Amino acid sequence: MNDQTNNESVGEGFACPNCNETNADNLVCNENNGLVTCLECGHVYDPLGTATDEEIEAEELRLSNLDDEKAENTVSELYGEQMDMS
Repeated sequence: MNDQTNNESVGEGFACPNCNETNADNLVCNENNGLVTCLECGHVYDPLGTATDEEIEAEELRLSNLDDEKAENTVSELYGEQMDMS
């Protein structure tokens, strides 16, 4: 995915609750709302447990409405770098 992968694992409690992904390169944190999107399975979750169900659903809906090119740009903006999403 990313040419500069670091293969660092996230701390306990921050792994994707859907697929147990722990590679930090595959877990994108939206700095605006603190929600994390797993690039392996697409699951959106709140590792801190502060978001409401409605906020998580809104983020899922926002991401599902993005076309592939826009999704790549959005993830790149979140990371602050250009990524290869293929």
